[in-house]
Amino acid sequence: MRPFLLGLLLALAGLGPFPSPFTPPPRPGPGAWWVADRAGNTVWLLDADLIVVAGFRLCLPVALVPVGDGGVWVLEAIEGTPRGLHRLRRLDPSGAHPRTWILEPPRDVTLVKGVGAVILTRAGALS
Repeated sequence: MRPFLLGLLLALAGLGPFPSPFTPPPRPGPGAWWVADRAGNTVWLLDADLIVVAGFRLCLPVALVPVGDGGVWVLEAIEGTPRGLHRLRRLDPSGAHPRTWILEPPRDVTLVKGVGAVILTRAGALS
């Protein structure tokens, strides 16, 4: 019984082989991964250890295209259907929305180095 109590005290103090339950969670590092939670209407920025750095509530994010400066282009289905209106939004790691466009249903979104996001859609669909 005494070895058990000694082990319990050491574990609670953080001196045993197990981390103390009172140690604070690790701080997130710089953002490394952008992840879309489509059902939760959220885009998450995760660090290299997959710890949440930031979360951004958006309207049905359907596609993400990461940018070299740490930002991301997000395509949102704002009407909730693939054939409805979409919004192309540029996020940076701080969550700012420096650029936003409303467009008709796109066929594809990709990134071209030095250009930005390229949207494949029909002529005149950008507004």
